[in-house]
Amino acid sequence: MNKTSKKDFDFFVAETSYWLVRLNLQDYGVVFVHMELESEKTQAWVEVSLKDKIATFGLSVDWDWMTPSNYYLSKSAFHECCELMLYKLHDSLTKFYSYKYVNEMRHEVIRTLESVLFEPYWNEKEKKRKRK
Repeated sequence: MNKTSKKDFDFFVAETSYWLVRLNLQDYGVVFVHMELESEKTQAWVEVSLKDKIATFGLSVDWDWMTPSNYYLSKSAFHECCELMLYKLHDSLTKFYSYKYVNEMRHEVIRTLESVLFEPYWNEKEKKRKRK
């Protein structure tokens, strides 16, 4: 059974914090949790309160289906920051379209952002790490 450690959680927090600044999402109060969700199989998540302007980022302890690595922790942090960035749009659109449809469209945008922003960031970070 693969589990995330305190070190993994600290890395996730640092990467999330980086992307919150980079994506200009500092107007939210932020909470980080490291726990297991009882009913879902997910690596990470964000819960958003638009009313209170609070975003709770969570890292799952149990990663049964994959081994935690800095790459996947970083990509999860980026993904959840994109979820936060698109949350208002998602919330508004679900008043007119099905949740499933809006969710699919949101994830298409996130996959594009992962290709355009995250992958170049990670590749550069790895180059710098290997030079040291």
